[in-house]
Amino acid sequence: MAADKVLMGWEERVIRQENGKRLVHYHIRDTTGNSVLAVVGTYRSVGHMIYSVTEDFIRVFGFTRTVHSGTKWLTRREVVNWLVSVTSRGGPIANSRANG
Repeated sequence: MAADKVLMGWEERVIRQENGKRLVHYHIRDTTGNSVLAVVGTYRSVGHMIYSVTEDFIRVFGFTRTVHSGTKWLTRREVVNWLVSVTSRGGPIANSRANG
């Protein structure tokens, strides 16, 4: 039923940006108020970030073909594309289990 569907989305939060050293968190959230920290982006060198999936995401959603505890991305675009694909599935976070 469409009325029962809980939509999911994602949010980018810049946690720190000092002297060019950025720390960025990407949260997946649903309309019931639940959220999970899915990706952390950390500064590596001038103009370069590395983005890693979090253990919280793995605990809630499990492993899939495209993500596991060692998954890393080198560009923000890759992270955003992945977040869009995850959130487009819909459903409440508390009951989510990705089937890979």
